[in-house]
Amino acid sequence: MSEHKTNLPARVLRWIGRIGSLLAIAFVVIMNMVPDPQTGRYAPVAPDQAILALLFPGLIIFGLLLAWFWHRQLLGGLLIIACFPLFVLVIRILQGQLRMPTNIFLVLWLLIALPGVCFVLSWYLELRRPVKPNRP
Repeated sequence: MSEHKTNLPARVLRWIGRIGSLLAIAFVVIMNMVPDPQTGRYAPVAPDQAILALLFPGLIIFGLLLAWFWHRQLLGGLLIIACFPLFVLVIRILQGQLRMPTNIFLVLWLLIALPGVCFVLSWYLELRRPVKPNRP
């Protein structure tokens, strides 16, 4: 869908989502590049960590790209919103506990889910936009 044919609130929300997605991708990349704060070293990747890496950064980045480039705001936004709670659930199942307190996970989820919420709201506003007939 062309940007110039959308209504202003949907366009603003889409761009907030896009800028937020860049910040979320940067955060995820930086978070995965720093050494373990407890040991100060890079730890070898265990199989359960590989699964978690596919869930958290992998699916979230896929959802951001899906919403941004292929104009699938609803699908990408819902994927972004759902990935982090799924990530926490898989951590609980695989490791039996969380290393960080739950409130830190909630703040991280809110920051990363914000672009997804913006994409879903943008999709909703586009859906409600009245269709104007083309002028010759």
